[in-house]
Amino acid sequence: NNREPTGHIVQLRTFPATAAVAAELALHAGAPVTMIERVGLADRVPVTLSRTYFDATRFPGLLDRLRYLPSISAALAAEGLTDYRRQRTRVTARLPTAAEASLLQAARTRPVLVCANLDVDGPGRPVGYAIVICPGARVQVVFEP
Repeated sequence: NNREPTGHIVQLRTFPATAAVAAELALHAGAPVTMIERVGLADRVPVTLSRTYFDATRFPGLLDRLRYLPSISAALAAEGLTDYRRQRTRVTARLPTAAEASLLQAARTRPVLVCANLDVDGPGRPVGYAIVICPGARVQVVFEP
């Protein structure tokens, strides 16, 4: 849309999976997951806050690769996964938390869209689970086959 896309990493870490994240990635609760939290910008205006989770055992070098590679796809390719697809996107709306509103430079009284995405590999095994939060007034979500 003729906007300059940029972004920055807020945090990058490995920790025990919550029950909800573990279920999405077909892991046991407490299994190690790598998470990248990133703010995406369009013309220097925050439009997304994403938290993407990966099985840290399946992708042991992903944490370090995400520090210097330009994209998640490039980091996964360096881990040996060159092809994956979106299996599901679930969209809901809610008010942002104080931390989300701050990172998105948005009012706490304005709804955000919450897109929960599951990516899988060729055989259908979970690759990554993402929660993407978008200020409702700044984005348009389009689903096309």
